[in-house]
Amino acid sequence: MITINLSKFKKTNGVFVNSYAFGHSVTETSIFFHQYGHEGVCLSVGNRNNRNKYLKNLFEPYKLLHFWLPNINDINIYHALRLRVHDAIDLSFRKSRVVKILLKRNLVIVRRDVMLNASAISSLQRDYKLSKEDSTRIVKSFDSVYSKSQSETSMSSLHYLVQQKTLVDYSLSKNLLRFNSRFLKKAEILANEKSYSEIKICTIVLRRSWKPWSGLGLDSYSQVFDYLESRNYLINLIGDVDEFYGLKKAKKFNTLNSNFEYGLNPKIFQILSIINSNFCIGDQSGLQALIHFLNKRNLIINSVPFGQLQYNSVVLPRIWVDQNGIKATTEEHFSNLMYRYHSIKKGNDLSIYPQYYSSETVFDTVKNFVEANESNQTTLELDLKGFTNIGPECMALFSKNTSFSPILLKEFES
Repeated sequence: MITINLSKFKKTNGVFVNSYAFGHSVTETSIFFHQYGHEGVCLSVGNRNNRNKYLKNLFEPYKLLHFWLPNINDINIYHALRLRVHDAIDLSFRKSRVVKILLKRNLVIVRRDVMLNASAISSLQRDYKLSKEDSTRIVKSFDSVYSKSQSETSMSSLHYLVQQKTLVDYSLSKNLLRFNSRFLKKAEILANEKSYSEIKICTIVLRRSWKPWSGLGLDSYSQVFDYLESRNYLINLIGDVDEFYGLKKAKKFNTLNSNFEYGLNPKIFQILSIINSNFCIGDQSGLQALIHFLNKRNLIINSVPFGQLQYNSVVLPRIWVDQNGIKATTEEHFSNLMYRYHSIKKGNDLSIYPQYYSSETVFDTVKNFVEANESNQTTLELDLKGFTNIGPECMALFSKNTSFSPILLKEFES
């Protein structure tokens, strides 16, 4: 890796080894490049399923390198290998005599937690006009609140940063521009086949897995598809689309599109569908980080934790209920449930957990979102008046161009 990219490593002012999941490979890479500029080197470690090799084209002229791991079906074995490789790379960069001889100096290895906290502090100073002392104190306050629900306090800074505009802008390489031309030509053909007067695209992110922050995939959107088609949108699906491929063969959901209809590699299709969409809708997923980076208006459904907001996005977080279907209060949601993923027991020994919304509620949320966008709503405002009194240093207050869906308050009141 170093010998092939020797000149890049010789000139670098910092190296960041990024082996976390796909969303981190987007967001944390952009944070790193904002701090270290064009001389920084980001080494993205992962297999071809959880990495998108075309991100290099979006980050040009920044230096993003991929270190590919084998595709392993067993998730536990894969993560054990990923961690082992990450630690081995980190150790060799810091301690290897061969590396020092090749580069004739020591490499500066960037720590993830230090980078995220420093970026959050700089953002508070720059975007909210706070002093460095106040910014540092607020980040520590975020950590304190977040650590009550999460094991990694450094994640609070990452959580804060996705509530802000992406720190570096994307670029389209000549290669991606060629693929984009193919994408637009196919979109025009699909629109003409449906007799649409213009090309309007909605990209829907599907996510279904065992993880607590996963969505329900296709099951959430049965009514949404018909509604969007009635509004003359081409509907593109990205994410966990294997179930869709099977239904497509059975001649169901024939009005929906995937990378196959466009004749594109799925990784390229993800990027171009988001860029060319009027807006995106979907489940919580690592792909939301790509939508954030590409700065596309977005609706995130069934999200958790409750307080997870995202720049340029409307959010419908899940409401916590007990086993009898009794909802937690808004005060509980903005305190001990604000950043929690996993179910807990209450004083009455009943479990409380974040409940998924019905397809009817999802439809109402999408309809409200689409109508707001079609009325040319440009800026989102976070209105918390209907929920609860919250402290002046609540992380949600330090967010830009984002909001909870109006449907959320209705769900609390129902």
